[in-house]
Amino acid sequence: TELAQFIDEDFDKSTECNELTQDLLSHSPTNFASPTLHFCRHDQRDALLEFRDEFPTGVFDPKTWNKSSDCCFWEGVRCDDKYGQVISLEPYNPSLNGSLKTNSSLFRLQHLRHLNLLGCNLQGEIPSLLGNLSRLTLINLSHNYLVGEIPISIVNLKWLKHLSLEGNALIGEIPSSIGKLNQLRYLGLRGNALIGEIPSSLGNLSCLENLVLGNNHLVGEVPASIGNLSCLESLELESNHLVGEVPASMGNLYQLKVMFLSYNNLSGILCQRFRENKICHPPRREILQNKTATYNLSLDLHYAYLDGYLKTNTSLFRLRYLRHLNLQECYLQGEIPSSLGNLSRLTVLDLSNNILVGEIPTSIVNLKRLRHLSLGGNALIGEIPISLGKLYQLRNLSLWGNELKGEIPSSLGNLSCLENLVLGNNHLVGEVPASIGNLSCLESLYLESNHLVGEVPASIGNLKELKAMWLGHNSLCGSFSISFANLTKLSNISLRSNNFTSTLPSDMSGFHKLEHFDVGNNSFFGPFPKSLFSIPCLQTVYLDNNQFTGVIDLGGNRFDGPIPESISKFPNLEDLHLQHNNFTGKIPRSVSKLVLHRVDLSYNMLEGQVPVCLCRLFFLTIFSAASKTLHKKH
Repeated sequence: TELAQFIDEDFDKSTECNELTQDLLSHSPTNFASPTLHFCRHDQRDALLEFRDEFPTGVFDPKTWNKSSDCCFWEGVRCDDKYGQVISLEPYNPSLNGSLKTNSSLFRLQHLRHLNLLGCNLQGEIPSLLGNLSRLTLINLSHNYLVGEIPISIVNLKWLKHLSLEGNALIGEIPSSIGKLNQLRYLGLRGNALIGEIPSSLGNLSCLENLVLGNNHLVGEVPASIGNLSCLESLELESNHLVGEVPASMGNLYQLKVMFLSYNNLSGILCQRFRENKICHPPRREILQNKTATYNLSLDLHYAYLDGYLKTNTSLFRLRYLRHLNLQECYLQGEIPSSLGNLSRLTVLDLSNNILVGEIPTSIVNLKRLRHLSLGGNALIGEIPISLGKLYQLRNLSLWGNELKGEIPSSLGNLSCLENLVLGNNHLVGEVPASIGNLSCLESLYLESNHLVGEVPASIGNLKELKAMWLGHNSLCGSFSISFANLTKLSNISLRSNNFTSTLPSDMSGFHKLEHFDVGNNSFFGPFPKSLFSIPCLQTVYLDNNQFTGVIDLGGNRFDGPIPESISKFPNLEDLHLQHNNFTGKIPRSVSKLVLHRVDLSYNMLEGQVPVCLCRLFFLTIFSAASKTLHKKH
């Protein structure tokens, strides 16, 4: 009754896909129509019973499924009213705990139109024989444990209107042939491990209303052909690796109501292209939901001024099909209710940048499907629950900027899918656990501004995908680990304000993607590697307040701006070569505090007087500052 009322209130029954919507939202078997004139065919009955027996005994055993009753009245089964053929299979809350066999008896149900095996604990690959069920209009295999690639045989399903394979572990590329399914209204592939580019052929799906490809590893640009989808209402491409500008053709999507493009590397001007569609200024309070499934409910109120408390018995926690909950920066106060753990289908939970207090509720461990947990920027206290290490689907864990204490749980090393671990700006103590080295997918490690001690574990060298490592402002010690040499994808390294005591490696050219390097405020000594300055992507280097000796040779580059006064923080520097650059301003007086032997500042754009205090450089043998704008004081 509640679902029927929900449909009546929220959906336009004049749309062509109303029948599809009604069928998918009908979760109770009592809503299925049963034949009034013809009974179930025996071949259909036998195929269903054999399908049941393909799974472990006692796991999938609906009580109504037996030979003594009409299969058209079985739980989750719907038949054609006239001919008695099975046209819909939607078992009620089953747990199959097995694989779809290549020759499964399921594929003998040739008149099947709806196949809904959502959340059935299905495993293994999707059999290519699925493409033989040519009458299918709906396939929902979401939230299972399916692996392998999307079978290209799906292109045979010419009548398909709804395809949902979300929340699995599918790999490979999105088949371009999906663009031939010209009846498709809903395409959901979110939350897999798909790679490659978004096929431009998807722009041929002229009836498509929902395109859901978020939380994958898709690359490349958003194809301009997406702008051809004139019926599109929801576009969800978040959490991929997309680049480039959002194509101007997307301004043609006049029916668009929901657009998620976050957590990519997109650029360019967006708002000007979407002002007519009001995408840039959406309502503050809006429940973002999928028109064809209550199973994909999302609630996004980020930046809304809620200014209140999450009550323990809030109606929010009755939305048992809620998958995305984003209450970022909503001025929420009080503690996080333990009843949050009842939302067992959540994959995204973002409560960051609020005024939340208290401890992280251990009930979060009930959210087994959680992939993104962000509680940063609050005032949470206590320790990080060890049980977080059981959220095996987690890809992003962000707890930065709280008042958390205790040690980093070694159990976090069990999160084999984790890509971002953000624990900075807390009061964490102890050593960095060696188990962090187990996180083979980790791309970002943020542990800065805590009270961590000890040496960085050598196991960090196992993190071959790591791009950013921020360990600054702790009390870490030891050397610049040899194991760091394995981290060739690093673009950011910060070890600032620790107690490291060693030399830097003489050859750092292996860090060929390095952009930012900060080892300031430590006790590094010896010559710093010249190879550091041959890295083509390097933008910023901080070496201040260490015990480096030897030569700085930055000649023949395009450095600009004034020579920094902080040059004096290299007290043992002997040679300074800054010639043939674009430095401007005056020669800093702080240079006189060094023990320089050779200085070359020639062929820059320096001006003013040569400081008299340079006479204090008693060991100086060569000084060159050739410039038309420099002059010495008489």
